Amino acid sequence: MFKHRVNWPAVILIAPVVIVLLAVGIYPLLFALDVSFRQFQLTMSAFKTTWTWSRTRSFGNR
Repeated sequence: MFKHRVNWPAVILIAPVVIVLLAVGIYPLLFALDVSFRQFQLTMSAFKTTWTWSRTRSFGNR
């Protein structure tokens, strides 16, 4: 029958766009999946410090 020819210039021009769109769509999905299996405790700081005004320095006091 008929042999289908691939239009290579079109494939070369469209392939980067398809790759970027897949990455933009798949990365957030994988990130959300990863975060959903982690256990967060929002009442504790990541650095084990309490952020109060007494520990911060103002610009005038050194």
